[in-house]
Amino acid sequence: MNPHTTDTLALPTKVSWTATITCLLVFLVGSLSAPYFLVSQASEKNTDWMLPSVQIPSSLSYDARVGPLRGLAESVGYQLPLDIISVASFDDHAVYSAPCFHQDRDEFVDSLQDSRTSQIWRLVPWHLLQGSSLQIPCGAALELAMSFSAHLFPSMRQPLTLPSISQTSQILRATPTDWSDLKGWELMSSLIRQTESALIAAFAAVPSSDRHFEYLTGCAAQILATSRPQLQDVPVFLRRKGDPSVHDDTQLLPFTCRSSPVATKRLPLDQQLLHTDYRPRSYEDILLPEALTAINDWLRIEHSNMVATATYGPTVRRLRNAVDKLGFGQAIEPHDTLVIGQDQFLEQARGIIWDCRGFEHGLPAIPMDFTAAPNSDLNNDFIIESLHDWPDQELVGFLLDGVQFRANLPL
Repeated sequence: MNPHTTDTLALPTKVSWTATITCLLVFLVGSLSAPYFLVSQASEKNTDWMLPSVQIPSSLSYDARVGPLRGLAESVGYQLPLDIISVASFDDHAVYSAPCFHQDRDEFVDSLQDSRTSQIWRLVPWHLLQGSSLQIPCGAALELAMSFSAHLFPSMRQPLTLPSISQTSQILRATPTDWSDLKGWELMSSLIRQTESALIAAFAAVPSSDRHFEYLTGCAAQILATSRPQLQDVPVFLRRKGDPSVHDDTQLLPFTCRSSPVATKRLPLDQQLLHTDYRPRSYEDILLPEALTAINDWLRIEHSNMVATATYGPTVRRLRNAVDKLGFGQAIEPHDTLVIGQDQFLEQARGIIWDCRGFEHGLPAIPMDFTAAPNSDLNNDFIIESLHDWPDQELVGFLLDGVQFRANLPL
């Protein structure tokens, strides 16, 4: 089953002047192996099916949207409690899934006989939806449910984790396929979809009590795409493997080899120029009085410029010596960049790169420790595993240890 075989989603066009979003609710009934989908049709002979939908303000949070969605489920005759799971977003449409695998299909149909709507509701198997405008939302909901089956059915629980870099590389290398031909393209697309499914499952497993729940739910809704590029979209002269003489991994990267990484070595970590036992407890213990005065004057002008910009917006004036002529916050005052050189440091503080973060905690400044790991949100374990033998180790060192400009400029 591939929910991405159609290029477009034939849904109502976006109305730019309205602040609403259409929420589509996909009922999954029966089983994962043979699912049915609840759709409506104008008449028995009309196969122009539609999903249950409701328009709600686009500004509503995920939790706030669940209420109207439950009301939508009741309007089509289903009043028992059910889980509502965010699936994907398509422009001004949001797709949600309502898995009902715990209920028998015949019982589900019986529960719809007293529907309060005039529409005809029926359960349609997947093969009838393929090629229709409902293929993408229904296929996305089914794919999420299949990936999320361990969460829905605890007896089938398996870890919702992504394959490691070494596992993925092993899968790729085990298949002697030219990734730039059609067979390789389809295999790589399959691996991408598996990864997307695992990502959606991991996002869906985040409990609503998590403080990042809203953010992560929004991320999950952006994973599945309405359309994907095809091999024929790639120019013929670019359909080739990477250069294996540079590195083994490059042959897994089709449509590349525009440049080759240069073999380099990791740079040694920078060192302090001097060592000292001097421990300044404020900027007054580092800079000369005239330097502090220059900094305070410069910051005062910058503060005035910010206030003037916030007050007058695009109509704000620009005037030399604006603070002295017009007063604080009345116009932008152009002024030069301020540079404090070593000649404006106290003699005992010169020749040192100072770490002044301790000031706000009442602690003295200390010489910067260049051997400490940088404060970074990068996944260093991932970088080490995937790039341990990459030719450009200098670049890898920049990612792990911090960038060195090698400028050799005086302090």
